[in-house]
This record gives sequence, structure tokens and C-alpha cells, in this order.
Amino acid sequence: MASAPAVSAWVLTFDLAPIQRLQLASCYVGGVLPAPPPTPTVTTLRMQTVLFEGATSTMLFETFIAPQTLRIGESPVYVWPPAISGGARAGSTTTFTSTEQVRRLGPSPRTAIELRQFATTFSFVRNGAQATGTITVSSQYSCVDNGAMPAAQCPRTAPFAMDAASCSVTMPFTAQQQAQVPLWPRPSAPQVGVPQYGAFITVDFVTDPSCYRDRQVPVQQWSETNQPRYRPLQPTTLPSGPALTLAQPLNVRLGDSPDLLLSDPLLATGTNVFAWSSTLTQTGPFLLGRTANETRSWAVTFPFAPMNGVHQGPMTVRSEYSCVDSGAQPAQRCPLGTATDPLGPDAATCQRALPVEAFLLP
Repeated sequence: MASAPAVSAWVLTFDLAPIQRLQLASCYVGGVLPAPPPTPTVTTLRMQTVLFEGATSTMLFETFIAPQTLRIGESPVYVWPPAISGGARAGSTTTFTSTEQVRRLGPSPRTAIELRQFATTFSFVRNGAQATGTITVSSQYSCVDNGAMPAAQCPRTAPFAMDAASCSVTMPFTAQQQAQVPLWPRPSAPQVGVPQYGAFITVDFVTDPSCYRDRQVPVQQWSETNQPRYRPLQPTTLPSGPALTLAQPLNVRLGDSPDLLLSDPLLATGTNVFAWSSTLTQTGPFLLGRTANETRSWAVTFPFAPMNGVHQGPMTVRSEYSCVDSGAQPAQRCPLGTATDPLGPDAATCQRALPVEAFLLP
């Protein structure tokens, strides 16, 4: 059984001096230190957060509403994670970690394989209504040749990619607990007398080859992160019966399967079970100039049964693609999926169970 949750609001103040006084050559492109920058006028970063504590802990930053970025030297731009989970508490200290990797072809116009990696380690030491700690932010760049041709290789000399540097800094912070949880983690139009939940949904990088149109996990271009997505969640009653409503739409792409956009309520299909489905039929693939009959369908099933103010369990998501010839002409036929007759960009089917942890908001 999941433990009873605790939800508390905090204001964190980060000391930006370690970034503003950075004098490590490795943090700059080509290993060259720039001229001393002007004296900064802003030396701290103040941020609201909400701490969710259950079986594990998750810290939600106000960057959920307005993204916050940091530039550490000339390394890739670090985007502050909306949420950091996996927090394990030992006494008064909770440690959070977050990772993200983005692989792309470049630097333009080259087609080498660039990898940008980001990592965050966040140590939160509580002392009553106050806390201190550090946050270590790492931004790394690397490049690997993608073939023997010069255009597919990484630059050996300047010009390099504008963020071809790697850097890591540690910033101290202080924190003060607030009397109430702010409004921004809640539904924008809450119903009076109806419980409100904050839900963390983890959408992992898909490593199942069957979820990709060519039955291979891509090695050149992909994005991967362990940061959960936050969505306010509220039970409601529609004319058709009980339902669950996400305050913001949830977009999920599983491998190469069709994009799923969940913006409608999930309707009750049984005791504490909610579901949504949709089907779209059209001619295509459009990008290939075809007029075959394509069908894309999506389904979501979510058993939701909170106990002691917290819910832990999967949300099952399925995204499906199928194609049927509309005639005998080549343009009316579905692609064969060969080198000379490739499939459309979302010609795949995938199903995943997404971990969900939801907390009752006070």
C-alpha cells in the first residue's frame, strides 16, 4: 500500500556565482576563455517549488509553467527540468537526480552524430520550515563521425558547433517553506468540493524495435529523459457519468507510432477504471503522394483508485497504424516498406504502460 502523501510548497534561492565566475577553459568552445564578462546585475535565481512526498519524493518546479534555462559557459543550453523524481530520503536529506540525452545530426550542414547530455543532482536538506543544499548541473557535448565522407564527420578544426563544450557546476541554495500550496500546480478551473490531484506521468524512451516503422531502434536521432510529466488531475461527473479530466493535454509519441494527444476526459468504464479512445481515417501517406486508406487509432486505459490520498499504477497507452489499398494504381497502394518504397513517418503500432503517481492536493 502506498504511504500517505505530504505536499508542501517552498521558495528556493540559488546562488548563481559559480556560473557567473566560471573560469574553466573546458567549458568554452575550443578551450578558449572569453574576455571577462561585465559584472552581473542578478546574482541569484528565485524559484517556487512543490515537494510531493510519498513512497518516493518528487520536486515540481514552477518551470512547469514557464521554462527556465541556464547557459554554463558555452556548453549546450540547460533547460531546467519541470520535475525531478526518484528522491530517496535519508533522515533530513532527500536526493533527486535527473538525466536527459538528445541525439541529432549536425553540426549543420554536416551530418555527424551529435550527443547532448544533461544531468542534475539535487540535494535537499530540511530543517523544519527551512532547507539548504546544492544542485549540480552538468551539460555535455560530444560528436561521433557518421561515415567516411567529410560532410558526415565531426569538425576537426574551427568552426565547431556553437555549443561544442562540456561543463558542470554546483550551486548552493537556501529554501523557505510556504504556508500554502500555490495555485499553479492546480487545475485552472477547479470544481468546488471535488478533490484535486497532482499526477506525475513517466514516458520513457521506447526501446522495443516493434514500435518503429523499420523494426529498429534509431541510433542516429532520438531524445531520452527520465523526467516525469506533471498534469493536474480532477474527478468530474459528465452527463454520461463519472470521468477524469487532465487540466492540460498530454502528448505522447511511442516510437514511430502516431502521435497521441489526450485532451478529452477519460470516461468511467467500470469501478475505478477510466478510458478514452479515438480513430482517424484518411487517405495517404500524404508525404509520399499516396491515396491509400490509412487508419490511426488511439486508446488509453487508466485504473485510478487512490488510497490515503495517493495513487500508484500504470496508464496503458496504445497507438496503432494500419493501411489498406484503395485501388490497383501505384498511387493508391500502401507503401511496401522497402528501400525503394519506404513507409510513412508514423507507420508503426506501439503499446506501453506508463507509470503514474498522483497525490491529493491540500
